[in-house]
Amino acid sequence: RLTTVCRGSGCWVVTRKRRRLDVARIEVDGHGELLAVAADLGRAQTRARREGRKAVEQHTRAGATEARRLAAVDTGHMRSVVTSTVTAGGADTWVGEWGDEADYARYVEYGTSKMRAQPFIGPSLDRAAPRLEADVEGFADPLN
Repeated sequence: RLTTVCRGSGCWVVTRKRRRLDVARIEVDGHGELLAVAADLGRAQTRARREGRKAVEQHTRAGATEARRLAAVDTGHMRSVVTSTVTAGGADTWVGEWGDEADYARYVEYGTSKMRAQPFIGPSLDRAAPRLEADVEGFADPLN
């Protein structure tokens, strides 16, 4: 019995035979194509790591820029101390964070009993996250 399997750009043939009653045999013809697919996946993993970090860095910077743009301005201090960092969060994980280092930024973001909220960090995340997700979908398919 023959089965042809195709994935990506490679195809191979799997043959299943019974030669004797007590022996089953499986042959794979096209082992080279299997190795090529494995190599493609290895390159895709390397690319995904590289592109993932680049996307997190890009969208973290964009989020911080958007936060600066949205920040309420009185003296300009709060806008000037929006910072961002990208760090490794574990195996194959990148973490991008941005926020404001002004002592009073949380009161501006969430408001107080005497002052209405003027959010700028939350809305900047709302704008950056969908763009990051779209970029990740663009390189997440390992055989593209």
